[in-house]
Amino acid sequence: MDTDGRALDRGLAWSAVVALVAAAIGCSGGEERTVIAGEAPARLDARPKPGAPVCTAGVYDLSPGSGRRALLHVTPSAGGGGPRGLLLALHGAGSGGARGGSWIFRDAWQTPGLAIVAPAAAGVTWNLGATDVDFVDLALRRAFARCRVDPRRVAVGGFSAGASLALWLGLSNGDLFRDVVALSPGSALPGRRIGQPRVFLAHGTRDRIIPIAQGGDAVARELRNDGYRVVYRRFDGGHRVLPELAGGAVRRALLP
Repeated sequence: MDTDGRALDRGLAWSAVVALVAAAIGCSGGEERTVIAGEAPARLDARPKPGAPVCTAGVYDLSPGSGRRALLHVTPSAGGGGPRGLLLALHGAGSGGARGGSWIFRDAWQTPGLAIVAPAAAGVTWNLGATDVDFVDLALRRAFARCRVDPRRVAVGGFSAGASLALWLGLSNGDLFRDVVALSPGSALPGRRIGQPRVFLAHGTRDRIIPIAQGGDAVARELRNDGYRVVYRRFDGGHRVLPELAGGAVRRALLP
């Protein structure tokens, strides 16, 4: 399920960023041109519910019956039946839908005390409009109703197009998400932000789909200049997920 430059069509992968932030990347020469057309709606209403039941380990279907999927992956209990940390996991372009979002963070599947919510985009990639944002909100509401979650331990993460959306949602909803995990993201960020979540970034130095200079490097520089706490890992590789980096970032964000 890890994707590198050979496994993803370049136009499809960057179309995710086009849909999210009206950005474009030149596929042949690697030159980026970014155009931001106003502020897209990105506020979420879902919040943890204090009276929600204690959930047990397993994989649950959160889908509303419309044919579009959202999954809840609950890891083994940490003991004591306390609230869990929750990750909203967002898949990359064409990367397996709901299961693909959860797969990105598979290194954390056996970490006790977590819940991973993985919704699917309406199409092959995410669009920062009502169709996708509302569905993400619905998936979170259903997860919060089903599983007792610690409001101090809620994070959003994703890969590629999902990383771009994770940054957009995380920075726009810092009163919900305390951490953002962005793996190989595009560089455009929302201008209207709430709160200051911690941000973990990882990007391959040989990424030919979203070049590191126009992705992780640019995001880290802008967020640090704006006062955000950023952990940035540059690795030798292409457009792919390193499971140990993704899992480690989730554990740092969500474990008490």
